[in-house]
Amino acid sequence: MRVNSGTGGGGKARGIDPAEARRQAKLALGGAEQVKEQCRDARGTRWLEDLWQDFRYILRTLRQRPGFAAVSLLTLALGIAGMRPPEISVFAVMISILVGAALLASFLPARPMRAG
Repeated sequence: MRVNSGTGGGGKARGIDPAEARRQAKLALGGAEQVKEQCRDARGTRWLEDLWQDFRYILRTLRQRPGFAAVSLLTLALGIAGMRPPEISVFAVMISILVGAALLASFLPARPMRAG
């Protein structure tokens, strides 16, 4: 970001050297990062940028600590599963048991075999 305000003829007329005039202009306007923050706030997309930054931080943290990642994902899965109505959870468990039994039955022989 270039700062030209305050470095023109006004500073020379008051007897301020250009470097000091530039410094005073930067102080009056704020630093480059402050101006960027103000522009982001004015756009109204600040929350989206913050969300994206938080998401990248979470991914970095989870990659550095895989054990913590597994525990946190398991906790999240259990929490989401617990939010469902109980009859849906019971239905899901029954379906998994019945499908598992059907798959097991398909691999077993129809008649018991005798040795000998």
